[in-house]
Amino acid sequence: VIVFMIPDQHVFFQSIYGNKYDKKVKVIDFGNSMIDELDKVLAKYTKEECKSYFHLPLDKVIVHIGYNASRAQQHLEVIESILDLPEQILDQIKMIISVAYKKDNDFEEYKEHLVTKLEEAKADYCFVDKYMQGEELAMFRRSCDLFIYGQKTDARSESPLEYIYGGAEFICPGWLAGHYEILDQAKARYYVYSDFGSLNHCIQLCLKDRDKPKGKISQAGRQKIRDEISWDSVRGEWKNLYADE
Repeated sequence: VIVFMIPDQHVFFQSIYGNKYDKKVKVIDFGNSMIDELDKVLAKYTKEECKSYFHLPLDKVIVHIGYNASRAQQHLEVIESILDLPEQILDQIKMIISVAYKKDNDFEEYKEHLVTKLEEAKADYCFVDKYMQGEELAMFRRSCDLFIYGQKTDARSESPLEYIYGGAEFICPGWLAGHYEILDQAKARYYVYSDFGSLNHCIQLCLKDRDKPKGKISQAGRQKIRDEISWDSVRGEWKNLYADE
């Protein structure tokens, strides 16, 4: 049996091997246990309480950049786009760069380069290198106002879905947007940029719209995401996979 997480992976596989192995292929995603944790946090804490837990300012837009330390997240290109914002907008932003795992061998040098850029611009930022899980990670997702994604490639990472589920705005690179069609089905607002040259405009549009209720994730939208990625939704498929063997 050959298992793929998303249909796009199967399509790529077919482009190489044709339909030769179709009878052996299953498309089943792993379940996401963070959805249950987010539901608990959404019921217990406001966004402001989650921000306070992490000592984040309540009067600023909290912008998370990527979700790990790998250069593939393209933190630098995202940061440069943010730093190019008009000063009055930049002053309203605090950047959070998550670097808890996937550190490349030259990570310290890479981080130093990022810090130099941020310090030169007198930007408000912090690096988060604590590995979190469970309720704390759910609170971290909930504390975010805007998640900007710049990774070069993925197989539909579920971190962006967790951020949207927690109530954040989401800016997605055009080269990965096809992996997040679930957000259209959930009628959740998100923004797509074609390249880093257009990201600046996309950020300004998002910040202008973020207080508008239309397009914010609803309970029905959350249920749509839950139905797609929670373990409750995929557990039966995994059991059947092994039962069939």
